[in-house]
Amino acid sequence: MVSIGIWIVENWQLLAAVGVLFVMLSMTGTITQSVRTAKKGLRESITPLGFVILLVICYIVYQIYLSIQGTL
Repeated sequence: MVSIGIWIVENWQLLAAVGVLFVMLSMTGTITQSVRTAKKGLRESITPLGFVILLVICYIVYQIYLSIQGTL
């Protein structure tokens, strides 16, 4: 048990690199799905109803931005 602890202490940089690799690989699927969903949303925003909804969302975001600016 002590030898495992010594190995971890001596090779912490290798373990950190493997950990970062695992985190990056786990994020890859999420980012891929987000990009696919954004592409679908872009296609929907070209339709007349999608364009109106996009304008409403932009207006709401603008109002939120103005309220945040007013508090600063």
